[in-house]
Amino acid sequence: MKTSETAPENLFRQGRLIPVSCNRDCGAGCPLAAVMEEGLPLRIIDNPLRDPGSAGCIRGYRALEAAAAPDRLTAPLKRTGPRGSGRFRRVSWDQALDEIAERLETLKDRWGTEALFVPPGSGTGRGALHHTGVLPLRLFRAWGRVTSSQGWYSNTASNFAVNEVYGTRQAGMDPSLLAKSRLIILWGYNPRDTRFGSFIESALRQARDRGTPIWVIDPRKTASVTGFNARWIPILPGSDAVLMAAILYEILRHGWEDRPFLDRFTHGFAPLEEHILGEDDGVPKTPDWAAPHCGISAETIRQIAREYGETSPAALLPGLSIQRVLGGEEAYRLAAALQAATGNSGRAGGSSGVCIWNGLPIPGVEKISPDTGPEPFRLPINLWSRAALDRLAPREKHWQPPAPLKGYYGVGNNYFLQSSDMNSTRQALEQMDLVVVHDLFLTPTASMADYVLPATHFLEREDLITGNDNYLFYSRKILDPPGEALDDFEILRRLSSRLGLENAFTGGKTTEEWLEEFVRTSAVDAPDDFRLFGIYRGERHDRMGLEAFLQNPEKNPLSTPSGLIHFDSPAFLPWNFPAHPSPRPPEAPPGFPLRLITPHHKLFINSQNANLAWVEQKEVPGIRMHPADAAAREIREGDTVKVRGETGELSTLARLTAEVSPGVAWMTQGSWSEGEQVNRLTSDESTYPSGGSRTHLVWIDIQRA
Repeated sequence: MKTSETAPENLFRQGRLIPVSCNRDCGAGCPLAAVMEEGLPLRIIDNPLRDPGSAGCIRGYRALEAAAAPDRLTAPLKRTGPRGSGRFRRVSWDQALDEIAERLETLKDRWGTEALFVPPGSGTGRGALHHTGVLPLRLFRAWGRVTSSQGWYSNTASNFAVNEVYGTRQAGMDPSLLAKSRLIILWGYNPRDTRFGSFIESALRQARDRGTPIWVIDPRKTASVTGFNARWIPILPGSDAVLMAAILYEILRHGWEDRPFLDRFTHGFAPLEEHILGEDDGVPKTPDWAAPHCGISAETIRQIAREYGETSPAALLPGLSIQRVLGGEEAYRLAAALQAATGNSGRAGGSSGVCIWNGLPIPGVEKISPDTGPEPFRLPINLWSRAALDRLAPREKHWQPPAPLKGYYGVGNNYFLQSSDMNSTRQALEQMDLVVVHDLFLTPTASMADYVLPATHFLEREDLITGNDNYLFYSRKILDPPGEALDDFEILRRLSSRLGLENAFTGGKTTEEWLEEFVRTSAVDAPDDFRLFGIYRGERHDRMGLEAFLQNPEKNPLSTPSGLIHFDSPAFLPWNFPAHPSPRPPEAPPGFPLRLITPHHKLFINSQNANLAWVEQKEVPGIRMHPADAAAREIREGDTVKVRGETGELSTLARLTAEVSPGVAWMTQGSWSEGEQVNRLTSDESTYPSGGSRTHLVWIDIQRA
């Protein structure tokens, strides 16, 4: 039993607990706290004042080890050897920033401001102030019209599709509504490893314990299958839209659809229905048609469709993996179509068929804005290196920047490692006149830079952090930065001064004044308690996206051309695709019989953490493949193998497992080790019309070395 002295509130008041929250490239946002002793942090734990069901993960709990890693950058570095050689010398902040400012002005005079590529950084993606996707654009938009990206590697295709169907990304749901579900389908979604909130895992465990059926449709048997006692339905990568179309065919053929819902809330479903039934092209999208494409028997598809079609409410929760394939937009449009056809879009316990990440509003809070000057020229992030090398295909030429890309200013990103086709990325960086990187470590991208500037860890500064479950968190400073490291705001402030743009960048405020303003103007009603305890709760945690529309579509129309859930998108027509959703069965190129997927690692945050000693100790390198595929190539467990992809090859170790579909192999993305850098194999060919990444369907072959 807690005494008053050890009650959590008093521990915070005594300074024995200090609230923190991860400001990292993660889909969650969690209430954490640092346990302090004599002013020093001992460990990171869940904030004891959090609501039941909320929990952090090992990546947050071990954040102190990242901040204290021996390979932290502690001073500015200037390149001394050839680009990519990793040879640098230490310089002062004044020298580094003076030279960077001078070279930026030279770039501007020679090529124009649009020659500077300022890609979004996701190193800190949840801070109201310290946000690596916003701060550099805030400076450089004041400098002139630069070039930046349209979309992210994570979710370009899904964002595009969801906006076309719903007119908004905020079509998600709070995890608490899963308590009303009679069936939950995790389609390419592995919440045990890839977190989209701090409540989703507990909600799924509760559903498991209630006996609610949970399905996982995924090429591999993920931790979510075992963790939630789920039914695993193995599928071939890139065929999700095919399976969805076959399920929709069965629903329509058996009359399981909700016609009143379709008639009142959707537009353009009739052409989709004709396509699914084969009335437009003579090819009914039957289970027999789908089976060879997705590696699931026709009888199993019919069984899946029957159980899904006859069970209500059913929540279909897709991950982002199913949209990182050619035609990934259609997987998301068809997921929405399935939920609309069955009427699950409008029911508590159902879902709209979109990813719940950022799918609902957060409590009111201002954030630092990038709107200091002209909107950048935007090109799809997956095509930036091809654009820099002037290698865009004819149908992509409208995305070619107005000026050749000759400068790269990367804050909190690791694009050399994370971009599709590392060979193309290397060439793009090598031909730049100037490459500047801010980071905590000498990442593979930083090793390609002319100047590397040491940034702070989120535990070394204060910020207001947005969550993904209708919460705001306050994260206090608990550590001093190592050496000369500075936060990105301060680095850019000093650079802005040299460019004559300090007031435009800072708005005349210090970091402390910005944070004070954000808290004062936010929904927070007790600012002092918020800073002390670290948690502000929004009013509701049982929200379903599109609520107002579903209650009265005439009074609350969506921002689509029809004002309804929209399945008739002319944006697809210029790419020779129909306006309605249409599955596109993948075809293997000659010589590449296997499909590679590149899931996220449970210990990494994209590539963050991959260099840490405790992570490396737990990592088992290699490529996972099915024993049948290995036997056909005379490969045994632990053999060194050569993996050949569409854009390159690598050597690694073979790991045999039956927990992956035959014909499929997988390697986690994000590793810094050369033998594990999976983007040596991936293609920067995009999915259209979004221009999104397709790293979850890579055609490869594997042979013994």
